[in-house]
Amino acid sequence: MQIRIKLILQISLTVAIILSIFSISMYNLAANFREQEFKSFLKNKALLSFTLIINDNKADSVVLNKLKDVYFDTLQKEHFTVYTLPNNHIIYTNQLSDKENYSENLLQKIYVKKEFYFEKNQVEYVGLALNKNNREYIVILSSFNSGGWKTLDLYKKIQILRFTLVVLL
Repeated sequence: MQIRIKLILQISLTVAIILSIFSISMYNLAANFREQEFKSFLKNKALLSFTLIINDNKADSVVLNKLKDVYFDTLQKEHFTVYTLPNNHIIYTNQLSDKENYSENLLQKIYVKKEFYFEKNQVEYVGLALNKNNREYIVILSSFNSGGWKTLDLYKKIQILRFTLVVLL
């Protein structure tokens, strides 16, 4: 093989490796930003919803949903549940049917950590242990971040296309 062709292949391979590292790094940064942004959004929404429920014991799901529609975007697959401690009794849930029962272990983990995030089937959860009026509560809010996942998927496709074009050129 000629030295010229060998050199071109080595330079192309080096550029492809550098571009791959750059693309993977950019994708990971975007994924981390999406995750942190949505966690913050979930936590703030959980805190506001909890405050509305606790401060007005007469607030029912209709009133709460109207307030949330005014102040928050509607989330897909949103589930909000408030438990009282120590008996883990549900005092509020926005789920009319198909109630998701959270395990005692999960409730205990939230109570110990005070703030706990987890994900299951691309549905993200925030669990908060809160104290209001000398009573302890566990608040769990979950939702699917469809906009964030779509944006991340589009970003991944753009990075793959960019990599392919640079390698081909």
